[in-house]
Amino acid sequence: MGMCPVDGLGTGDSLAAPRRGGRHGRLHGGLGRQPGEGAPRVGNSDLDSGGKVRRTTYSDWMETEYASEARAFDVGELLPRMLPLEEKHKAWASREPGRNASFYRLLRPVDVAPLVAKLRRAEGRPPEGGAPASEPPRVWTYDGQEGQAFIDGREDNMKQFKPGVYDMKFVFSSNNAKHTVRTPYWREWEDVLRPIIEAVLGRGACERLIRAQLAYMTPGAKILHHRDTGNWVKAAHRVHVPLEVNDRTRFQVKLHEDDDEWVQIPLEEGRAFEINNNFMHRVFNDGELHRTHLLIDLGEQDDRTYIDLQPGEHCEYAKLNKFGVCH
Repeated sequence: MGMCPVDGLGTGDSLAAPRRGGRHGRLHGGLGRQPGEGAPRVGNSDLDSGGKVRRTTYSDWMETEYASEARAFDVGELLPRMLPLEEKHKAWASREPGRNASFYRLLRPVDVAPLVAKLRRAEGRPPEGGAPASEPPRVWTYDGQEGQAFIDGREDNMKQFKPGVYDMKFVFSSNNAKHTVRTPYWREWEDVLRPIIEAVLGRGACERLIRAQLAYMTPGAKILHHRDTGNWVKAAHRVHVPLEVNDRTRFQVKLHEDDDEWVQIPLEEGRAFEINNNFMHRVFNDGELHRTHLLIDLGEQDDRTYIDLQPGEHCEYAKLNKFGVCH
């Protein structure tokens, strides 16, 4: 007998009649358990390194249905088919069959080659890729992001939860998602960002962005267990577009509070997916090469306005949160 559906995962006995979950999701095949791995549970430290891990493949997950695989579309057509934002208020998955939409939803694959090529040029790497000359490449440091603007007051968050991870911000918001800024790098990189965002999320998606950034994990880096917090999380659809991954990158999500299991989701370059980032998650880059993702937080309101930052400008995150201004 197959397993009970768990927040969008397939069941061994559901192949003949795939169910729909959330609003318009198509479910693929069954999912088997893999032997547990990692250290035994030792207090809270296990959340960063241990627990049993269940590996999955793309065939185990719901796939967002697009009205047409060929034609261009508007973001408003896709939003009703994405993970309902009310699901973002949940911290854990239900064990009751039929009670969950998916905490993870496959989106369509997209050509990321132009963005990767531009990124490699900025990093000083050859077009064919390979390891950079230094870790991290200078463009991933704030000193190396010439002509960029910066959000001050976020450094401690990166150091605490994401040692060895660096970012490049294009769009960023206040904690409550009411105030949004665009950096000069949005204008510099829009030519390669917009085609990816619109191919996955539709025309008009770039005008609903709450946050958009690149994340670079150095070899051996970890993103420690955490939930993304703040009202912006519940106001946005979190979308990952893997740009460069290696087979020793592990992205794991914890579904239930009362067990020690983590679900490991598949990663493939250009294969976009939506995830409920209010669920506890962690990431390991155990490979000898870096990992780079494009992270997109898509809002649903169509009247969002942006503060366009100027090169060299520093926006104080605390003031953006409290007053909706940078200074």
